[in-house]
Amino acid sequence: FQMGINITGVKLRPDSSQEIKKLYKFQKYIAKVHIKRVELIQLDIIQLINDHKIKIEKIKLIKPSVDLYKNHHYVSSAPKQTVTHDTIGDYKEIHLNDIHIKGLSFTYFIYKDKKADLLIKNINIDLIEPIIDLSQTSSLYDAITIEDLNIELNDIVYKDPKDLYEFSIKNIQYLHQENSINISHLAVKPHLNKNKFAKKHAFQSDRFDATLISISIKDFDVEKYIKKQIIA
Repeated sequence: FQMGINITGVKLRPDSSQEIKKLYKFQKYIAKVHIKRVELIQLDIIQLINDHKIKIEKIKLIKPSVDLYKNHHYVSSAPKQTVTHDTIGDYKEIHLNDIHIKGLSFTYFIYKDKKADLLIKNINIDLIEPIIDLSQTSSLYDAITIEDLNIELNDIVYKDPKDLYEFSIKNIQYLHQENSINISHLAVKPHLNKNKFAKKHAFQSDRFDATLISISIKDFDVEKYIKKQIIA
């Protein structure tokens, strides 16, 4: 017996209770999440009840949005707590054929009352045959294995904190099986013309205005980057 679940209008906001607010100092960022629609397709109820296995054909997240804010009251990381359980309940793994995220928008704010410092207008993600190991609670990378992964980011705009430049990228594609990243239309544009730029930034001798049509990165090792922050 299989069933589907359709949920609309999901909103996740920071808890505003006083006790939770005391923990905010341990969080570098505070996020707000909104998802227009969540679809769970072909959830196997029999395996869920009898075998304690979570098996879903496909999960779709339609038009999710994430607003991330820098926490200016951040002090340090929260004290480590001893984890006494190995799994979540009696479930050890989650098996899926596909996780599909369509039309995700992402914004990052250093100051919440100003314009976004980073905007990614559209993100599409496909995870093929992911397996989530619920016993690996300390590392997201170790907890998930996948057969294939495709990521596409469109219309990225980043504002220089010094207000000198605006960086934009039209499209970024990551193809897991090919270990490649393709970037199209990378542009660096100054906010001001030459005269205004020189008056406002007297000690900045160079002013750049450049566009790169295409950049390709081959043999991109995701595992090495995640674990060692090395791109190669």
